[in-house]
Amino acid sequence: MAHLWKNYDPKYYEFEKQYPNAFPWKHADPEDVPRYIKGEDGYWYNPNANETGRALLSFTGDLMCEPAQCREHRYGDSYFFHPEFQYVRNIFKNSDFAVSNLETTISDNSPYAGQYHIIGGQYHCNGPESYLDALRYAGLDALVNANNHDCDSGIMGLEDTNAAVERHGFMRTGTMVGEERAILVK
Repeated sequence: MAHLWKNYDPKYYEFEKQYPNAFPWKHADPEDVPRYIKGEDGYWYNPNANETGRALLSFTGDLMCEPAQCREHRYGDSYFFHPEFQYVRNIFKNSDFAVSNLETTISDNSPYAGQYHIIGGQYHCNGPESYLDALRYAGLDALVNANNHDCDSGIMGLEDTNAAVERHGFMRTGTMVGEERAILVK
């Protein structure tokens, strides 16, 4: 595994050399934890932000965990997508707030897109939870999942996706049930 990191990020290359079987990573990089926390007032805050009266916002389009991505980043029974995001990581990390459209479900209760790309004649988007680890590594803060693939894995897949996104500390909007639909950020 360490060979994947040699040309990408020397810090992770050294980690993988020292812990070759720690896959996926058991130790969070302090840089890869959520930057925002939700306050009691419903707003999200970055406790490390300096008020300047300006904010740099970054937005990106569809993140689909395509079949080719799943096949390329599969290692036995595990998936490791981090190298895909090496070129955008600094862009998102240097932004004050980074948002993307999560155009896939994240559910172990449905086949991944790399296994079955078409189900019942319909395009099927679903990826492993480790995809969210890579999105956290990329520096994204919020995910929008209001799109035509939200129910590709059925209602259970939709619920699994919402739970996984929350476990990874992302702000989210789109598929909300009885919750505030807007993300309020200070």
